[in-house]
Amino acid sequence: MKDYKRKITQLKKLVTEARKNVYQRVKLCCEVFADMEYRGDIGIDADDEVAAELEKQFLGDLGQTFFTLQAVYNHFPSEEQWRDSTIVELVSAWDQYRREKEGRERKPRAERKAPVPHKVHEQLEKEKEWAESQVQSLRGETSALHEEVTRLRMENARLQGRIEELEKILESRAEFAAA
Repeated sequence: MKDYKRKITQLKKLVTEARKNVYQRVKLCCEVFADMEYRGDIGIDADDEVAAELEKQFLGDLGQTFFTLQAVYNHFPSEEQWRDSTIVELVSAWDQYRREKEGRERKPRAERKAPVPHKVHEQLEKEKEWAESQVQSLRGETSALHEEVTRLRMENARLQGRIEELEKILESRAEFAAA
């Protein structure tokens, strides 16, 4: 066997092993990321900080963020897919899938309105302040009116009671006069 052919064969084996190792590294990092015991041991709970720690220690040479690699792993979970493709190909395929999915799910954006001129903005701010002061004033009036309603209801009940007393007196006088 020619020397270069032996080297090519060896390179192909190394590439296959390297891709297998990338898959294993990403898979294990995804599992560690979800492990609450790991987070407790390192004293970090925020997802972005845990992801940064995993990137720094185990994934930095791949040129992708942990969250990108996690998404690619979730989209391509089998080791064979990783063995048969480069990380660049996997990320590209995932990114294309993501963009197509977003395109299907995206609703048309409302047209952006023209900016409001400064003078109009100032006038609107003044109107807003006036409206807020009116709301406060009306709340005070409402509270006073509720108190007045309560007072009038009590007065009405007292007067109803007085009327009943007077009716009883008139009734007893009518009975007395009839007797």
